Amino acid sequence: MTLPVPPSLHDDSPSVSKGRRRAQFLITGVMVAAAGAAGVWWLRGRAVVTEPVGSAVATQMDALAMAPAGVRIRVRVVNAADVNGLAKRATSVLRDHGFDVVDYEGVKQKSPRATTLVQTHTGHDDWSSRVARALGTGTVESRPDSSRYVDVTVFLGLDWKAPSQAFRP
Repeated sequence: MTLPVPPSLHDDSPSVSKGRRRAQFLITGVMVAAAGAAGVWWLRGRAVVTEPVGSAVATQMDALAMAPAGVRIRVRVVNAADVNGLAKRATSVLRDHGFDVVDYEGVKQKSPRATTLVQTHTGHDDWSSRVARALGTGTVESRPDSSRYVDVTVFLGLDWKAPSQAFRP
């Protein structure tokens, strides 16, 4: 004795309507698309930054490149490289790292500065070191000056390359 076999959803039996097959096809397609999107989302979260160690992008997660918690470090940024917009970009990087950039400007010079110089005016050399780490480059120099309203002055040189950033209005 053989048991009757119910009609399959994949065969062309008259008992399965075309509408039902179409709905099943659409649901399967949506499920495959959702699984693919979830896989892409999961893989993007596991992406590894492969920037060089000295770049500003690689130092983003460096705790010594951040301003200490509860401390206001006032910074002045000077574009000595004669590259348009460099001081503003450095200001964004430093503010993202917790520094209080109170002034930024460009200075016209006979020849652009080749290397970045970070000067401390209040005797806190470790603050200048943190600023240099946040920028990914820079020579630290102590220039005590109690008449300045800033703690650190950054003279950007041609060696500092601004990291690519998302659009900021």
